[in-house]
Amino acid sequence: MSVARIAQSAATKRPGGEGIEVGSIVGAYRLVRHLGDGGMGQVFLAVHEHLERRVALKLLQVERARDAHQVERFVREAWIANRIRHDNVVEVTDLQFLPDGRPYVVMEYIEGGTLYTLWDEGSLDVMRFLDAMGQVAGALGAAHRASVVHRDIKPANIFLTEHNGVPGHVKIADFGLSKLMTLSGEDHFTKSGIILATPPYMSPEQATGEPIDGRSDLYSLGITMWEMLVGRRPFQCRAFGEYVLKHATCPIEPPSLAGQTMVPGGVPPELDQIVMRCLAKQVQERYASAEELRAALAAVREQLAQMGTRGQAAPARRWWLHGRVLGLAAALAGAAAIAVGLAWGGRPQRVAAAAPAAATAPAAEARAPAIAAVTLPFVARPQPSRAPAAEPTREPPSMQMEGLGLVIHRPKAAARRHRPAIDRHALKDPFGGSD
Repeated sequence: MSVARIAQSAATKRPGGEGIEVGSIVGAYRLVRHLGDGGMGQVFLAVHEHLERRVALKLLQVERARDAHQVERFVREAWIANRIRHDNVVEVTDLQFLPDGRPYVVMEYIEGGTLYTLWDEGSLDVMRFLDAMGQVAGALGAAHRASVVHRDIKPANIFLTEHNGVPGHVKIADFGLSKLMTLSGEDHFTKSGIILATPPYMSPEQATGEPIDGRSDLYSLGITMWEMLVGRRPFQCRAFGEYVLKHATCPIEPPSLAGQTMVPGGVPPELDQIVMRCLAKQVQERYASAEELRAALAAVREQLAQMGTRGQAAPARRWWLHGRVLGLAAALAGAAAIAVGLAWGGRPQRVAAAAPAAATAPAAEARAPAIAAVTLPFVARPQPSRAPAAEPTREPPSMQMEGLGLVIHRPKAAARRHRPAIDRHALKDPFGGSD
């Protein structure tokens, strides 16, 4: 039976919704805990009565179950996720209906948090970030090969869990807004004129209602990467129309130029280029496929690993350090010349203090002059030195992260200089996205 016929059959019944709460038995599952409410349904932690297997059970809301269109969309999510069958996509194990006709989906239960959990103490480990983004690109590649466009890629729909005892395994959830690419590139959901997306992450073609393909997901992933690297979203709007205009016309600056970043040492230029290519306004200027993006991410990760870094921009940091050392050497040489002049006394003299030979490096490496000219007075009075005032340690507020019903309260800790960049509104995305 087709998805549309299943939806029409279910919608002809009258959903009641009485008695569905924690402790209820739904099919072969007992509802243990309420995890959260999404755009379309309630999500519960459930346990199989006989196998004692823990699952996530998603039940369509009563109001939406009376609309065949909404029921079809709910059923399609399970059908599409099952069609992809990828290790980085949340596995759907069952689709059933209550006696009143309401559908529910049984999915694997994810223990962990969303992509936001990579923000550790106000900073981001680029190597872990690249690992996660490579897995997301691999999952999107599998979806696109199955002719599925996710249409709602964002940090709140990307989960991190353990796999065989190893943390950092990615699971993409919520295919409720997905579409199947037909020969015409459209489906009846798109033809209805309804724009299905989460505004801060939608692609320009998605925002303007144009036909989309897998490269729309790459733009949304580009917005996601930009947000994770910088600590806020590129566009801060109050209305849907503002997002449409900005996504369609306003350029986005590279993460490295957006002010403070979440990356200690700065965003590597190679990663800058990857993000900006994903964020190209013109579809043809983005990566041709998710697999091409995954290969680019893997190349950057390999390059950083060979440099022996944990994600810091090693070359730029080394040159900066080298210049500081040379400048300090020149300053010490000048101080030594002053001391000699004071020991001589007598009339004012001009003493030329030559910088050491190491300071003959190009000005780009060390911004200290090669020769420092110092005028010595007859009597030099020592000036009291002022120690720089210590920067006060700030205590950030506790941070709440939400995803799949999981709420993590982080204890207060000493704030790093990257903490103010975090957009607290980015942590408020509900499970299941928006309609």
